[in-house]
Amino acid sequence: MIREMVHYAADCYNSQPDSRVYVSKDVVDEVTNYLLKHLKVMLEEQYPSDLVEAALVDDNPYLIQERILALRRFREQQPFLFSSLLKAYKRCYNINIAKNVQSKNVQCQTEPDFSLFDLPEERQLVEAYLLLKEAEKLYKYDYYEALLFVSIVITRPINAFLDNVYVREKEHRLFLLSSIVKVVNKIAFLERIKN
Repeated sequence: MIREMVHYAADCYNSQPDSRVYVSKDVVDEVTNYLLKHLKVMLEEQYPSDLVEAALVDDNPYLIQERILALRRFREQQPFLFSSLLKAYKRCYNINIAKNVQSKNVQCQTEPDFSLFDLPEERQLVEAYLLLKEAEKLYKYDYYEALLFVSIVITRPINAFLDNVYVREKEHRLFLLSSIVKVVNKIAFLERIKN
């Protein structure tokens, strides 16, 4: 949203017949980054910095604040569930960082190949992932708190999967974990939250 507004202002300025200076894409990027940095500073005066960092999924100030409020409410009202989710998610996230799941075989895929999952732990995690994907429809209504509760559905399956399945053995397993990280990152960057 901020980027779009700055871009629109630059386009309006550039379209003026008497404008002497052209506003380039670099200037638009610079102004956008400046505004985002100052938005972050303003939010950190009111909210914990780890929640602000986690909420910076996009550049819409309203949605960023809604995410912060949802994360804060969830952390305060359900501390055990919140902590369990963070631990499970960070395990999943750290494996993705360690393995940097950018293999040529799965790079062009948008969804994991569910037919490759045979073990009970794999099927449970696939079911949790599909439920999480289904909950994405709530995004347009800004129900981030509800999405965080739905995310709890992945806690137990992630832990069972990572405790009982040799993940590095098969690329499709890594891709499933990567897919879960991508879905959760549309809600918030949970890896940035202190446990």
